[in-house]
Amino acid sequence: MSKRMVIACEELRQLYVTEGWTMAQIALHLGCCAATVSHHLRACGIAPRSGRFPTSKITPEVMLRLYSEEQLPIAVIAAQLGVSIGTVHNRRRAYGLTPRRERRNPYPFVIRSNKKPIREQRAFFVWV
Repeated sequence: MSKRMVIACEELRQLYVTEGWTMAQIALHLGCCAATVSHHLRACGIAPRSGRFPTSKITPEVMLRLYSEEQLPIAVIAAQLGVSIGTVHNRRRAYGLTPRRERRNPYPFVIRSNKKPIREQRAFFVWV
């Protein structure tokens, strides 16, 4: 036999809207599952919050200044703006900023060994 849970709309509004608890936290507090809390929120007319991360507001002007004019590395731009490196890469592509050319090798010479390469020994198999 299933039992119905009655949750007061005022309590839900207090926990979810005012105090900012998640559905999972409310469910743990009330001893039910998050789906039950979601159902009661909709029944009380409380709109659920989005579960997605907030979008970053990096404008093309900021990206142009930091990436093209100041020539900052992407990791530094990400740290200054408080976003991930991938977000900076995605915004750079979205705004049409071309990637900077790869930096040249700081050691333009090649270090070679005096030893001669060892010839590869080949194994021959004889089938009987």
